[in-house]
Formats: sequence, structure tokens, C-alpha cells
Amino acid sequence: MTTSSAPPGSERERTAQMIILGLAWLRGAQFALWIWVPVAHGPGRYPPEVFITYVLAAIWSAVLFTVAIRRRRLSPRWVAGDVAMVAMCAMVASRAYPPAEAASITNWVIPPLCGVAVTAAIYAGRLRVPAVAVVVGAWLVGAWPATDTSGARELFSNAAMMALFAAVAGVTGALLTRAAQHDCRCADPGDGVLRTLDSIARGDFDDYPERIKDVCRREAARLRGADGDAEGTA
Repeated sequence: MTTSSAPPGSERERTAQMIILGLAWLRGAQFALWIWVPVAHGPGRYPPEVFITYVLAAIWSAVLFTVAIRRRRLSPRWVAGDVAMVAMCAMVASRAYPPAEAASITNWVIPPLCGVAVTAAIYAGRLRVPAVAVVVGAWLVGAWPATDTSGARELFSNAAMMALFAAVAGVTGALLTRAAQHDCRCADPGDGVLRTLDSIARGDFDDYPERIKDVCRREAARLRGADGDAEGTA
């Protein structure tokens, strides 16, 4: 799924913006869920790697979604960076935990990894399956010492949860995008031209001069197609 070719104000872009904002709030909530752990158990219980990786992954996620919201899209390259960054931090952090706690809810990596898997399932395009596999694999590799403890069941149930959430998110994102595309096809072609002109007036394309040409060519083609249909039915 990509929004790089959708004009600002179109149903497709509004849908994409809604999904990106939803994912941003989700990721923030997922990081916030862990704040109670050091408060309840004391920060001295865990090694520095746990806190360092948590801060790095949180900062990266903030930058990722700030850029995505500003650009109104999330490119596969940023998704790949998201998968690599958070998966690496997750493996280091999980190995730093005591084996008995590596697969427990006290491990901060579980919720954010679910968020990364969901984001990859929606925005990684043809690489969504390998991307989700990397996320799940990072979890298994990092928390694998838990297999020798009572947390073995949690290890595999969390892996299944990540894969399931990703699958549901991928299907939901595809359905929302198709619905938005259908609305665009059913809309008055003139509406797209008006939205494009409004966007140019607002300066939405100031940083993307080539995109102005692409959007204008596309809207011109839509108008020509609409005129042709009208002549054919006259």
C-alpha cells in the first residue's frame, strides 16, 4: 500500500492518513504500556541494555511517524528501517532479560514488535510476508532462552499473536484502500481537479515539483475519460 501517487484530499490519501495516524497512536500506546514496569519493580532490576534499547526504539518510532504524517505516506524504505531498527533492539533487550522473564509481559519489546508487524503488513507491499517473518523471528531469537523456563508457552503464543495481528491488519488495510479507490472512481472527476488546485494553492506540492506534473496529468486524463464517456452516451 502506498500513497505516493494519490493527490492530497483524495479518498485514498485521506484513508492513508487515517491509517498512519492510527498506527502512530498505537505505537505510542505500545511503548507507554511498559512505563509501569520499572516503576513497579524498580529500575535497578534490569540491565542498562533494556533501557537503552527502549529509548532508541521509541525515538526511532517518533521520527518515523513524524515523517510519515508530514509526508502523508509511509514508503517501503522507511518500513524496512522500522523492521530492522526495532527488531535489532528487541533482540538485544530480550537477551538482556533473565531467561524466566524474557517472554513475559515485563519485556518491553512485545507490544512494539506487534506494532511493527502491523505496520509492515500494511505498508511493505510485496515484501510484507518477509518483513513480518523478520519481526517474528527477531522475537523468537531474542527470547529463545525462555524455552528452558516456564515461559516457553508465552514465547510461542506471543509469536503467534504477532503473526495474527499482522495478518488481520494486512487484510483490513487492503479492504480500506480498495473502498477508498472505489469511492474515487465513483466521484465526480471535476472534484479531483478542484482538490488538486486547492492543494497547489495551499503549497502542499511546494517540495515536490515533479509530483505536480504527475497529478495534473492524471487529472487531465480523468477529465478526458469523463468527456469521452459522456459523448459515448449522448
